Amino acid sequence: MKNLIVHIIFLATTMLTFAQENIPYIEVSGIVNTEMTTERYVLNIEITDFIKYDNLPENVNKQVVKFLKTKENYFKKLKDVGIDTEKFIENPIIYRAYDKDKEGATYIYETTSEKEYIKLVNIKSEGVDIISRTIIFKMSDEQRAKNLMKALENAKHKAQVIASNSGRKIGEIIMIIDHNRNTIKETLYYLNPDRENQYYITVRFKII
Repeated sequence: MKNLIVHIIFLATTMLTFAQENIPYIEVSGIVNTEMTTERYVLNIEITDFIKYDNLPENVNKQVVKFLKTKENYFKKLKDVGIDTEKFIENPIIYRAYDKDKEGATYIYETTSEKEYIKLVNIKSEGVDIISRTIIFKMSDEQRAKNLMKALENAKHKAQVIASNSGRKIGEIIMIIDHNRNTIKETLYYLNPDRENQYYITVRFKII
C-alpha cells in the first residue's frame, strides 16, 4: 500500500510516456533550494503631505504637515541612524502614476548592506510609506553548477522511484531543461530577507 501511494503521488507530478522515436522515458522535475548571493536591496519610498490631529479636551485641532516638512523630519531620522540621504533618487514617474491629489514624491533607495536595509525599513515616520521592497539575487557560475548537480540528484531520485514501482530501471539522461536565470528579483511584502529561492529543472531519463 505504501509503495502504491508513493507511486500515485509521483505520477501526479511527473509524466511516464513514450517519445515520438518510440524511446520510453520518464520526465521529472528536479527542485532544490538555491545557493545565491544577495546583490542589492531596492526600496521605493513615498513621502507626502499628511494631516496631523491634536486631541485636546476641548476640541480637535487639525494641521496639515506639508511635504517638505515631512521630508525634513524623515531625513533627520535617517541621518540620526547613519543612513546617507544623498542616496535617495526621486522618481517622479512612479508618483504621477498613482494620480496623487496631494504634494509628495517617490524615491528609490538602493543598498548592498543587509543591515542598512533592515535599519531603513524599521524607521517609522508620519507621511512616509515604503511602497515596495525588492531583493536582487545573483547566481555565480559556480553556484549554478552546484545547484544543477543537486537538482539532478533530486530528479534522479524521483525517476528511480517511479521506474521501480513500474518494474523498470532508468537509463541515460536524454534531455535537460534549465528554467533558471542568473539574476532573480524578489518583491517582498513582508520583511523576510532570508527567503529561499528554488532552482528548477526538467529532466528526461530513458527507461530500460
